[in-house]
Amino acid sequence: MFAALDTFSRWVSRVGAIAGRVLIFLLMLLITVDITGRYFGYPTMLAHEMSAYLLVAITFIGLSYALRTGSHIEVTVVRDRLSPKVRWLLMIVTSVTATIFCGWLTWVTLNVAIESLTHNTTSITIIHTPLWIPQSFISLGLAMITIELIAETIRRIIGQAPSENKVAESV
Repeated sequence: MFAALDTFSRWVSRVGAIAGRVLIFLLMLLITVDITGRYFGYPTMLAHEMSAYLLVAITFIGLSYALRTGSHIEVTVVRDRLSPKVRWLLMIVTSVTATIFCGWLTWVTLNVAIESLTHNTTSITIIHTPLWIPQSFISLGLAMITIELIAETIRRIIGQAPSENKVAESV
């Protein structure tokens, strides 16, 4: 059962990594077009807003891959001084807490996106972006990291190497 979850979480993380790369490319392209347009006197009216939305999407979509590959920043000054048993217990408690929090946050942000879709909420900028679109990226990214946190918690409980000991998986 866990093998299927681990395979699924690996797949979700890889999809997030690939999507993040595509979004970074789109962000780079958008900024390049805007700079080029400004040079010739034709700035885009959407580059600032769209680049902010893309940055949010890149951040949230990449969270699960960062967790899987051990790329999140950790402060371990206290943890490293604990006994192995206490450290293991602390890692379980923090993994469960993070899973619950991210699951709850996924639910909350999904409800916000659904409400924005239902009420046709748009940005107050010139292009009136439907806000459910960028909000959906937040919910999706949080759902992805929640899946990875569930797998990470189970890995810790059954004694498999946690993600911080893994070398970054190639995508």
